[in-house]
Amino acid sequence: DDSARLKRNTSHFESVLRNCVLYIGRAVVVDVVDYILENTVEVSHAMPLSMPLFRRNDDQPPVFRALGLERKPEMARLENSIPYGPPGTSDEDLILDKRALYDAIRIVDNRGGDEPTRVWLSSATLVVVPSVLIAHWLQQIAFCASGTSSAAPRVAVLDKRRKSEDGAVDDNNDDDDDDDTIKLEHDVRVRTSARYTAVDDLASFDARELANKFDVVIMTLDRLSSEFTNIDTPLLRIFWQRVILDEGHQLSKTLSITNRLSVACALKAHARW
Repeated sequence: DDSARLKRNTSHFESVLRNCVLYIGRAVVVDVVDYILENTVEVSHAMPLSMPLFRRNDDQPPVFRALGLERKPEMARLENSIPYGPPGTSDEDLILDKRALYDAIRIVDNRGGDEPTRVWLSSATLVVVPSVLIAHWLQQIAFCASGTSSAAPRVAVLDKRRKSEDGAVDDNNDDDDDDDTIKLEHDVRVRTSARYTAVDDLASFDARELANKFDVVIMTLDRLSSEFTNIDTPLLRIFWQRVILDEGHQLSKTLSITNRLSVACALKAHARW
């Protein structure tokens, strides 16, 4: 059924384009899609898309790949241009669904008059750390907040391995007189006045709540990778006061752009540490 296929393809392109907008940029995505829609009758093996060199930039290839179009040097028909076509061979006779692409970009680019995506301003700090350092950060927050329980920071920890309920920093002390302290190295004790809320799934929070409910949000590096596939992650709908990347060199151990590095670069913040 044509209508069902159009709906399915539109939904697919909408998801693809939203991800591209988040991790590549709206201007690049709109430029590529508009060029496809305005300069081609169809995009197929028989009629590849020709991108002139003067219109090309380094941000465009990821958008073409996301749309399922590959660079096809053997299809070149015009000088000083780069041809793009569907994957596979001409025997497969694949054709880009331009109608679905048109409908999808209207939704993603709010061309139908829908309300634009809202970004919430927050005074919170987002801390991205390897999972082994979460306990250290909680201890440091408890240490700095010791003696000021009435003004203790509101802390959230995004880590699936932690209990999904409010909890205090782990206390391994057995002395009755020190129930509100934790023992650090060299017998130094600090108060555990800072408490945290463990969050298993960001789907339980909207961006507004996450932006206003906490003072510090701690999440693992691995969590950035999982958020890459979430086209409406609240992390990217918040303008943070500051973003801190602890052990940030682990975001990308090679020259390639990893999923979590892409998300880290897309985070909006007043200051980055």
